[in-house]
Amino acid sequence: MKIAVVTPKSVSCERGGAENLYDGLVSALNRAGHQATKIDILVDESSFEKILESYCNCFYLNLDDYDLVISTKAPTYMVRHRNHISYLLHPIRVFYDMFNVEYNSNDKEKQKQKKLIHEFDKYGLNPARIKKHCVIGEVVAQRMRDADPFWNDVNFKVIYPAPIISTFLEPQTGEFIFLPGRLHRWKRIDLIIKAMKYLKNDTRLLLAGVGEDANDLRKLVHKLGLEQKVQFLGKVSNEELLDLYSRSILVPFVPIQEDYGYITIEAFGAKKPVITCKDSGEPANIVQDSINGFIVDPDPEKIAEKMDYLIEHPEETVLMGEKGFQSVQNIKWENVVKELLDDLQICSENKVTSKINVLITDTQPIDPAVGGGRLRLKGLYSNLGDNIKPLYIGTFDWKGEKRREVAISRSFNEFDIPLDNEHFKLNEYFNKLLPDKTIIDSIFPFLGEASPEFVKAVRKEAEKADVVIISHPWLYPIIKTEVNLKNKVLIYDSQNCEAILRTQLLGSSSFAKCIVNMVKFVEKELCEESDLILACSEVDKQQFEQLYDLDSSKVEVFPNGVDAKEIKPIGEDIRINYKKKLNLAPKTVIFVGSEYAPNVEAGNFIINTLADESPDVYFLILGGVGNQLNSKSKSNVKIYGRVSEEEKNMLLSASDIAINPMLHGSGTNIKMFDFMAAGLPTISSPVGARGIVNEDSFIVAELSNFSAEIHRVLSNKDIYNRLSLNGRILVEQYYDWNKISSALGKKIVTLYQDNLPYFSVIIPTLRGEQLHNLIQRLNQQTYTNFEAVIVDSGENREASLQKLCNFKLKYVFDKKAGAVQARNIGLKHAEGKIIAFTDDDCEPDSNWLKNAKELFERKNIIGIEGYIFSDETKRNDPSYRLVTNEGFEGLGFMTANLFIRRDILEIIGGFDERFDKPHFREDTDLAWRAQDYGSIPYSRDVRVYHPPHFRNNKGESQKERDKFFINDPLLFAKHPDKYIRLMKTEGHYKHNDDFWQFFLEGYRNTDEQIPINVLLKDKEIRKFVPEELRNA
Repeated sequence: MKIAVVTPKSVSCERGGAENLYDGLVSALNRAGHQATKIDILVDESSFEKILESYCNCFYLNLDDYDLVISTKAPTYMVRHRNHISYLLHPIRVFYDMFNVEYNSNDKEKQKQKKLIHEFDKYGLNPARIKKHCVIGEVVAQRMRDADPFWNDVNFKVIYPAPIISTFLEPQTGEFIFLPGRLHRWKRIDLIIKAMKYLKNDTRLLLAGVGEDANDLRKLVHKLGLEQKVQFLGKVSNEELLDLYSRSILVPFVPIQEDYGYITIEAFGAKKPVITCKDSGEPANIVQDSINGFIVDPDPEKIAEKMDYLIEHPEETVLMGEKGFQSVQNIKWENVVKELLDDLQICSENKVTSKINVLITDTQPIDPAVGGGRLRLKGLYSNLGDNIKPLYIGTFDWKGEKRREVAISRSFNEFDIPLDNEHFKLNEYFNKLLPDKTIIDSIFPFLGEASPEFVKAVRKEAEKADVVIISHPWLYPIIKTEVNLKNKVLIYDSQNCEAILRTQLLGSSSFAKCIVNMVKFVEKELCEESDLILACSEVDKQQFEQLYDLDSSKVEVFPNGVDAKEIKPIGEDIRINYKKKLNLAPKTVIFVGSEYAPNVEAGNFIINTLADESPDVYFLILGGVGNQLNSKSKSNVKIYGRVSEEEKNMLLSASDIAINPMLHGSGTNIKMFDFMAAGLPTISSPVGARGIVNEDSFIVAELSNFSAEIHRVLSNKDIYNRLSLNGRILVEQYYDWNKISSALGKKIVTLYQDNLPYFSVIIPTLRGEQLHNLIQRLNQQTYTNFEAVIVDSGENREASLQKLCNFKLKYVFDKKAGAVQARNIGLKHAEGKIIAFTDDDCEPDSNWLKNAKELFERKNIIGIEGYIFSDETKRNDPSYRLVTNEGFEGLGFMTANLFIRRDILEIIGGFDERFDKPHFREDTDLAWRAQDYGSIPYSRDVRVYHPPHFRNNKGESQKERDKFFINDPLLFAKHPDKYIRLMKTEGHYKHNDDFWQFFLEGYRNTDEQIPINVLLKDKEIRKFVPEELRNA
């Protein structure tokens, strides 16, 4: 396996026991045949902000190319991966057992930091994310349990890591007390130094290593007058370390709650006894008191007492050292690797579609997000979730733009491709039939082919997508004509009920009626074909259900909203400052709208009516609507036109009230949510408040009452404050884009999973001459919940094949792939619960999948071996080779007709690619390995016709086929008993003169241990075994 070992790298780049552990683990994994790589992540613990940054860096690390990830110390376990083992050295200890040691327990800020780190750790190490929890010591697991009851239900497995030093020098007569390691206060070296004060003899203490507390320790030695008894060696080489261990008497290792402590293991490896303390953590679990060392209270006199004892009893000291050596003999890296990977169910390499590919498309851009439509596109699709990969393809409904790419959010990209000039010319022609009306969007189904580059891009991405979301119905006919949408999740994001809205907007002329009827036809079909329809409000939902006679469960409300984090209420002092800065009146009312006819109508109402009725109020009009308005005659109206988000937020903050005097329109008005998010009391017409929940959060009034309502709110602080507060609460509860988008993401995942196929039919191909016949047979299947995965190593023929399929086809072109590798590639792309294998020239019965499905439902099985039959009239014709499994049922297993559960294939790792080129016996080996997990019965009802192969075809002559026996020794080595049965059933060993020639060639080439004795034990086979094998 390709394995990533994720490790923290300190800013200081100092090396210690942890770094030795990482190197030892990576080396051991590589020795075990894996491809292991150490992935260093810089972790800076100098400040809490830096710690949080390190957590984020680990979370965003992409290791999808690896089969397995092993995380180590905090915060590496934040990494996201389908196969994640936590081999936990420790979390950040200052937020766990050392919190009260390092910080004031009454420090509220530190308490908050501690709580946050604990929450992060519960997420990162949650059993839902981790396949296996391992720790380097029981003390690590107990530390977690002591911190939070959450960890009581986590099954931590203790695996002691081996030291990087595997061979120690033979022990010599002891000369000194020796302690290597980091000079840090948590190692409590000061205890050992103080113990030297009580030592009864002149034995020296040698300290090897460096660390942040070295100076303090030197001062302590000087203070106690121990310069002659304690020597600081600094950093030593491995050779010097081995020599010091061999010449030492004992090793005192007395840290506080140590996670593991390599020093204990190294000392025992050098056959030296260890003195540790009762509160030293894992060393106290490794040392056996009075057997291979001593465990004492953390008291200098107690430590000195045991050091004196070992110095004065050299024979017992040697014996303890020997027992320590015996106690660590099983702590070896090969055992660590075995325990880490044992019983681990590995999901095969991440699916090419590990994230759900979602295409969202419309005939407008998103950025800049001005107007309700664009704001909805930005808000609704920016926070769908980590397991969704959204892509937006849009265009511009005006001239002069260039192709562009925009990052809307961290995970959401926008691609815009301009419409062609021919498209605009045609639109101008049609617009003459309906002057002063915008129709470029609604007649797009007529004119789409006039912009081939845009249409081609949309169709291309729709082909690749798992989920297609069509915002407005305009692009549906363009996609539908060329893309098989039946194998995808189709969602209609209905920003309005377009049939109703276009009737309002376009008028009653003959041409207008033609457009409206076309819109209604397209929208109706889109609604009927969609798996889900998104409505902006309950009103819209009811309109769709009634107009198109839709099932209520098919339409769900995902309302418009606002980013409640971006637009927030402000204090009165700040509002006054903004008013001064912008030179605004004390009573300021704001309206926002795009260049859209109903908004223009509302703007004119403000200028021509409301401004006159309320001369003491200053009215601001923001947005594209200003391009269609003229307020020169009104001193209390200011038109700002389009402004940046920053400017809009400032103007919202400077205003006192927001109004929305809409008379026409459909859907919900997003501006309402901007107003309420900013804490502005809001007054709306019934149309403007359409579809929005009102929990005393805003005022709904007829336009004739707007002026009175404005003055009532401005003159009554209680009403003003109540509306301000309730509006903000309403937005946070129902209309926050972050929540709405996240909810939609979960719905998409559910729809996608419900839409996953039961079967994935994997088909490798090279020549592809008979693929059309196979596709026709698959089109005729009576059970239709399946996908096909074609892996083609001949030529790229995806476009032509996609057009033939009425089922979901995944096509992979890989020129280098042999048949065995191609099937493994297919497995990586497959999403079905059951994998069905067949060949590119086979012809399954129409009930092939139906009968297989019934068998899987009736029996507790992990696979099916289907019946393979051929043209019996050619059985005795030497010009043909018949392909059938008759007579080999339950033994041979052929991928012309074989079903196996995908989870089993993932556990066993798919096909053994050593059987490739020539591809032979790989299917037999696969099924035999799968049988270790359950039954694979034979069924004559699950039928596939395999046409006979003409012997004159390339690779089909008897001589060419005999060369395939070169793979038999490998199959024999892996499955001796089953192979003997197959060998005797086939009879090649006694009837085919070339069999043994190629068996011998395979025997010479394989690295596997071939059990020749098994061949020779069979009396019947032994007579035919060549001399070379007999003497092997």
